[in-house]
Amino acid sequence: MITRQMDLISGTAIVTLNDGTRGQFVFGNLRFDQAFGDGGKAMTAPTILR
Repeated sequence: MITRQMDLISGTAIVTLNDGTRGQFVFGNLRFDQAFGDGGKAMTAPTILR
């Protein structure tokens, strides 16, 4: 799942690999704790891009 912020250059991604491993990352002008907080879970509802 990939989400974008209102600036259209920042966002987050949550991925699940074939072996079940999960990962999270941020891109653009965003820090990990801004997006996922201290607990590591997304703080905003996702926007699904198609």
